[in-house]
Amino acid sequence: MAAQQDLLYSSSEEKILNAPDEIPHTESLISTHQGEDRTAPATRGDIKTLMHNIRAFFNADLNIKREDITGVTARVQATEDSIHSITQQQTSTKEQMQQLLAANKAMQIRLDTTETQKPQNKRHNKQFVTKNCRI
Repeated sequence: MAAQQDLLYSSSEEKILNAPDEIPHTESLISTHQGEDRTAPATRGDIKTLMHNIRAFFNADLNIKREDITGVTARVQATEDSIHSITQQQTSTKEQMQQLLAANKAMQIRLDTTETQKPQNKRHNKQFVTKNCRI
């Protein structure tokens, strides 16, 4: 795209450079600093100045758009970084939850095993309690 613009500018500049000093039947579009419009025929210098001003305007506009694009790109990158960070945190949290669930399951198995190992004789349990109370 930039190469096409450069080609367009260079071909226009060649036409201007090869043009006569005064272009007949053309009125100047350039105003003086006091705001007075000139109605004299446009000269090559007038057209060069106008082309320079137009190019400067579009280049400034392109620079602003480039800055906007750079800003948007930076915000997108920051968003991607935060998404990556959140994804890592979620993965870490998921791993911790799996470890906790495994520990909980192991604890539940231990509780189930100790309950089955308790003596089933109620009389024995009462004697055990009474012996402890006497001491």
